[in-house]
This record gives sequence, C-alpha cells and structure tokens, in this order.
Amino acid sequence: VTGAGQGTGGVGRAIARRLAAEGARVLVTDVDNGAAASAQSIRESTGAEVLHHVGNLANESVANDLVRIALERWGRIDILVNNAGGGIILPFLEHTPETLRETDARKLIPPLAGALLKNEQDVHLFERIAFMSRRTTPQ
Repeated sequence: VTGAGQGTGGVGRAIARRLAAEGARVLVTDVDNGAAASAQSIRESTGAEVLHHVGNLANESVANDLVRIALERWGRIDILVNNAGGGIILPFLEHTPETLRETDARKLIPPLAGALLKNEQDVHLFERIAFMSRRTTPQ
C-alpha cells in the first residue's frame, strides 16, 4: 500500500489496516518514516505481519526495492494499492492543463508497473484517483 505513512489523509493507512485485519500480509510505504509508525500501529491493532519501506516511488530503484522486498518475504504480490501521489490541490475549475499534468505525473504507476512486470507479478491494482475541490452551492 503506497502512501500509507502518517500523512494528512490517512487513506493509505486505513486501507492497509483493513487489509491486515482481513488476513493479508502487508507492506506499507511512504516518502518518510511515517511508514514505520503506520506499520507498527497496524501490527499492534491487527496482529498481522506488516513490513514498511521508506522511499520516493517516483524513483525506479525504490520501486524495484519495494517489489523485491515483498517477493523475498512472501514469494508473490497479490494486490497493489497505489494511494501515493498527492498533486496540486485546487478547486477543479481553477486547474490549468499544466497543473493537471503535474498532478497526473505524481501518480506512481510507471515505476511500480515496470518493477512488477520485470518480476512477472500479476496483481489486482487499486488506484485512488481523486480531485480535491471546494463545492459551492449555487445561489
């Protein structure tokens, strides 16, 4: 589960916790050491086997490391939850083509997909795609 650190939204952490509670062995990752705290918290609350990895998955070598860690430990990868990314958060109608491209570029599928393909891993992919916006009620 990418983006599962101690970030502001907690979506990745919640997904990882649910998977662990359902019996999955989980590897959480994020760009900072919040991944370690998330892994510890999930282990304590579920009793599941939860590993963590810190790194920027936009870097292909980090993506390769992540896949290698999971394969060495568990022999296969069944599910990838791509929750990382972020982006330029604006009300949707304030976006420009450039800000949308920059936000899209932060989706980390290309490095992860390359690492999974290289290791012949057929996974169920879940990708969080969302725009944050403020909705106003018409007057």
